[in-house]
Amino acid sequence: MRMANRLGGKLRAALLLLAVAATGGAFHGSTALADEAARATTAALPNVPAAIEQLMQDRKYDEAVKAIDAAIEKKQGDADYLSYLKGRALHFAEKYDAAIEAFDELQKQYPNSSWARRGRFAKALSHTRKGQFREAELIYRAEAEYLLSLDRKQEIVDIYLEFADALFKPAKEDVEPDYSSALEFYQRALEVGPKPESRVTIELKIAECYEHIGDYAEATAHYEAFLRDHADHALAIEARYHLGQVHLDNGDLEAARRVWQDLLALHAGSESPRMADAAYHLAETYNMPTPEDDEQLNLGIATLRTFLAKYPEHELAGDAYRQIVEAQYNRQRYDDAVKTAQAYLADERFKDREATPVIASMLGYAFLMQGE
Repeated sequence: MRMANRLGGKLRAALLLLAVAATGGAFHGSTALADEAARATTAALPNVPAAIEQLMQDRKYDEAVKAIDAAIEKKQGDADYLSYLKGRALHFAEKYDAAIEAFDELQKQYPNSSWARRGRFAKALSHTRKGQFREAELIYRAEAEYLLSLDRKQEIVDIYLEFADALFKPAKEDVEPDYSSALEFYQRALEVGPKPESRVTIELKIAECYEHIGDYAEATAHYEAFLRDHADHALAIEARYHLGQVHLDNGDLEAARRVWQDLLALHAGSESPRMADAAYHLAETYNMPTPEDDEQLNLGIATLRTFLAKYPEHELAGDAYRQIVEAQYNRQRYDDAVKTAQAYLADERFKDREATPVIASMLGYAFLMQGE
């Protein structure tokens, strides 16, 4: 009796595990309910000869078994489902050994059928009715492990990600991203339970979606949570850069400055392109190129010159010079603007930069303001 109780307890645990895996936690039943559910649905399924359907509804299971054998031989209806139905009829007739044999035959003849999997569940029920809890437990646990396996979940996650990524960054340049829809798919992928590395990427994408749709509060919360949970991950640089951008877009210059300064300090020596981006955009936290006072002007220029010293040939180098010249002009530092513009225009490295004609034009305006 103790052995039966122990096995019965394991079986209940396996059933619960399986139910949670299959239904997301909405499980309030037993093997008896499973029997009733199966009995209630058998008559409604397609491709069953009407006579067999009627016999199952009337619970004339012995006659139903004979009719099923005849139908399979005459190729009437779907043989895989009829084979499954035969096992169920034998089970309902309390011929559990015969039912188990029928389900084994179903696995043998139609291993790739969707009914083969249902047959495994039904076989476990027949074992349970015989008091063979260990055999039933092994079946349920194997099915639960499949449903709960990371590989299986990742397959589903990858399907969601395929849609999400296509919406986040469409393959065609003339198609606009749909960040709201992408967000929904990323969230669904996360709910399924992806593998750890995939989870990290999805969490970052969710934060980016909130950023793109302009929900700065949610974006900030998600980026900060990401940095708490994955401080040492390679994507932490990306997350910290975007967090600074969110603060900047939201008008919180001090928060943006603090985040980017932390990024540059925490990841000094990193070759990530975000390091240069942060060093450049840091000047914007001083309202460059339209500083409100001389203090912001000096700090902004110092920040941009630090960027230029570290990344002299970066693609944003021309824009860095443009911001300096423009800021000096805006603060009526015309002599300084002339000197900066002339130094830039004399540098052969920048002759083909987009900023060059803009700086040349600003030089002319600065000369005019000098009275020359």
